[in-house]
Formats: sequence, structure tokens, C-alpha cells
Amino acid sequence: MFESFVGSDFSASLGAISVPTLIVWGARDAICPRSEQEALARAIPYARLVVYEDAGHAPHWEEPARFAGDLVDFADIAIGSVYEAAADSLTSVLRANANNESNTEVAVGRI
Repeated sequence: MFESFVGSDFSASLGAISVPTLIVWGARDAICPRSEQEALARAIPYARLVVYEDAGHAPHWEEPARFAGDLVDFADIAIGSVYEAAADSLTSVLRANANNESNTEVAVGRI
């Protein structure tokens, strides 16, 4: 099963990822090269690449305190972005309703 996954190329689908994505990579990783991580970060619209210079393939294991901090910081930013997008959508709906848009169901459906 794992062999079929490794042989698959999902690169064409990466641009469809629409959620903030944190990529954490250790500079001493002997399995996944930096070029692949940079390609992922370029291909995924809302990706952020964080490099751990002294870590290998498992930075979450090798530097757990730093990883936890980076993850919390990223989650705070991601949640803030989602909140802002939701607030913008709600504002648009409220403005449409305030402008007496004839079909309220359409306006509500934009959320």
C-alpha cells in the first residue's frame, strides 16, 4: 500500500489546497530534500515553510518545544485569517441585505 503512495504524483493537485499549510523541514533530512519542500511551499497557495537547521527528518521529535511554539504561532495566524475571511463574507451578506437585495436567500447563501 505504501509503495503505491510513494509512486503517485499529486503535484498537480497541490494548488487546490485552500487552507493554511505549515511545512516544517529539518535541514539535515536525508530523506526529503529541501528542493521538494520549497516546491511544496510554492505550489500550495497558503503554505509556509519553516526550516530547522539542526534537525533531520523528524523536527517535531528532535526539537519538540520549538515545533510546538511554531505550530501554536501558525495556528494563531491561520485562525485569524479564517476569522477575517468569515467576517468579510458576513459583512458582504449584511450589506446586501441592508441594500434591500431582492432575494435574501441568495445573500444568505454567500456565507
